[in-house]
Order: sequence, then C-alpha cells, then structure tokens
Amino acid sequence: MGGNTDGFVTEEGLRSIYDSVSSKDKTVKIFSQANGYSADYGHCDLILGRNSEKDVYPVILNWLNERTAAKR
Repeated sequence: MGGNTDGFVTEEGLRSIYDSVSSKDKTVKIFSQANGYSADYGHCDLILGRNSEKDVYPVILNWLNERTAAKR
C-alpha cells in the first residue's frame, strides 16, 4: 500500500516491489482522492493520518480477514 503523495516510495517504486514478490496472493492499493479515499496520502499518513482509521485501517483488516477466514 502506498499514498499518491508519498515522498519516500513512489507509486512506480511500489509497483516494482509488487512485481518482484513471488507470491500470487498480493495486492497494490494506492490511497488517494482519485481512488475514492478522503485524502491524498503521504508516507506517514497511511498510519498516522487524520483519516487513516476510516480509510486505511479497514482495507488492511479486510485483507487480513479474507486470508484468515479460509483457515478457520
């Protein structure tokens, strides 16, 4: 996951990392207003941002829940 205004990891860099991961179970998520989120996210905004609890945390929780539900 990344923010479209991240000054440390660009979207291109994130996609390069994504492409290099061998797992077939992977997802890229860019948090930005253009992608339907309430803000354009920077690096620290993903965890500490004003809207991260509403925008980012549920995405992480859903991703984890989808993968653990099958193992229950």
